[in-house]
Amino acid sequence: MTKIPFYTISGFLGSGKTTLLQKIIDSPDTPFNRIAVVENDFAPIGIDAAMLPPRENYRVLEINNGSVFCVCLLGSFVSSLSALIQKESPDCVILEASGLSWPMSITKLLEKGDLASKIYPAAEICIVDARTFALRKKMFKQVEQGVCYADVVILNKCDLCTQTEIADVKEEVAKLNPFCTVYQTSCCDVEIQAVLSGGHRIPEASKTMAQGSLSAPHHIETKVLSSSNRLPMEQMELFLSVAGTCIRAKGFFNCSDGVRYMLQCASGVSKAIPVAQQSALSQMVFIGCDINWTQLSLFFE
Repeated sequence: MTKIPFYTISGFLGSGKTTLLQKIIDSPDTPFNRIAVVENDFAPIGIDAAMLPPRENYRVLEINNGSVFCVCLLGSFVSSLSALIQKESPDCVILEASGLSWPMSITKLLEKGDLASKIYPAAEICIVDARTFALRKKMFKQVEQGVCYADVVILNKCDLCTQTEIADVKEEVAKLNPFCTVYQTSCCDVEIQAVLSGGHRIPEASKTMAQGSLSAPHHIETKVLSSSNRLPMEQMELFLSVAGTCIRAKGFFNCSDGVRYMLQCASGVSKAIPVAQQSALSQMVFIGCDINWTQLSLFFE
């Protein structure tokens, strides 16, 4: 069996990982016809997979409620991915890692089971929110380690930064990882073929070993809101304001105006985007410190 390339997309909560994955799936320049997508999330329900565009060129394997880099899930991940490759015969595999996972060299994963005979590491891509990088790096060691392990670093949301801020982030990334290829973008608007092409792998010995727990930081909590009730339209602005206090909030909710919305909150920016798909159930995930859960729940009572 010919080995296929394996890509990892990492990055802290709300950095733009799903946005990049959407662009890869949608782009006519993507050099693959059939893609196996692995969606990994610490939350007990999968939201990111539902945010991907409906296309026939990819298949999704969801692994929720933990990190695939954690020993407790690694065995299940290896066997599930191996089965997916056997069934679907994809041209490549793309893993979107949880925004709270500790990075590790993907080479460690490829040593497990029979994956070593099916896939090879193509590139570890880290998305960096240029606007919040300096602050997040101080608070969460995962942010720094993600850059250290990356073959490709995408500085995203640069439209929200000054040129001085962008220069400072670039300087810090260069200190952490002088070997990686760096792209400066907004909305992950990069040349897909360039990002996915070969030649990005950096020396394995240069990759900093991640230290610390493989679980989510103890001061970060994850809350899931599911409701068949609709958000009153007159409370939309307040709801987005409260949701925006979370480090990350995402999902779908129904509103009293009869429209279903996609919730996207990151970097202090909250959006409610109308979507075509319909469902009687609103489902959202809120991740942060000291989440105002009582107030968020009241919006849907």
